[in-house]
Amino acid sequence: MDIAYEQYFVEAGDHLINTVQLGSGPPLVLWHGFGAGIAFWQRNLKEFAQYHTVYAIDLPGFGRSSRTPVFESNNPEDSENYFLIALEDWCEKLHLSDFVLVGHSFGAYLAGCYSLRHPERVKKVVFADPWGFPEVPQNIDNKMSLRWTAISRIARMIESPFAAVRSFGHYYGPKLIATFRPDLEQKWSDVGEQGLISRYIYLLNASVPATGERAFFKFMSTLGFSNRPLVNRLPELHNKILVYLLYGEHTWMDKGCGRRLNEKLKGRSKMCLIRDSGHHIYCDNPEEFNLAVLFASVDENTSLGEPSYF
Repeated sequence: MDIAYEQYFVEAGDHLINTVQLGSGPPLVLWHGFGAGIAFWQRNLKEFAQYHTVYAIDLPGFGRSSRTPVFESNNPEDSENYFLIALEDWCEKLHLSDFVLVGHSFGAYLAGCYSLRHPERVKKVVFADPWGFPEVPQNIDNKMSLRWTAISRIARMIESPFAAVRSFGHYYGPKLIATFRPDLEQKWSDVGEQGLISRYIYLLNASVPATGERAFFKFMSTLGFSNRPLVNRLPELHNKILVYLLYGEHTWMDKGCGRRLNEKLKGRSKMCLIRDSGHHIYCDNPEEFNLAVLFASVDENTSLGEPSYF
């Protein structure tokens, strides 16, 4: 990253939260998705820092943030509290308020939950290809193939999906990731030598106990769906908070759910598709993603026109 930044740990309750800060201006907060980390925003930070003081973190229980206390509840509401209490303590320690909150995938789910609970802190929220918004379709097991039904049932029992990767150790673990997710190597092929992103993902998820993983999986009712879907909760969001829904043109996430939520929010939200992108919209098409986030986040008097794809 060819821009000055600070990296530090914030003591937030029982957690230490790895934090990177850069830029100047109104605060912009970035929360990554499941199994990811701060460096996943590599193609976005420099652009955002031209307009904002950017705060990017490793979520509690992930990356370089602490893995304690161990999460032991089976209650999805306790999972929500596990993350949100630590995140609120983090905001309190940094005296953050009136900020723009950007979350990707699971980070977008947490951003929605946080905005519902702490509307006094959030000015705008950007949901980047969000996970956990739609309700579970009726008779979903009947609609899935036997293969996906089996995968779904196994997933409900797994509390530490990176356990297999960890069991392969520091040498073979990254190779396993590269074998099963060669698309991620291709996405970040320009940031360093071959295998760098697989090693980074391994190191993000190598530490134990797997607290973040366990807490995440207590949200899940079936493969890809949350026990506490946000599509019917977010209409209760304080009406001062503006909402932006960004989906990848080719994502596997439910864009129809985003459209329904956009209608329910009745004029205080905007939705767009980021072209030529899948789930990792911030990396697949960073130019359009960055412009969409900046359009959402900067003050109206800044000379950034509305992107044509909104």
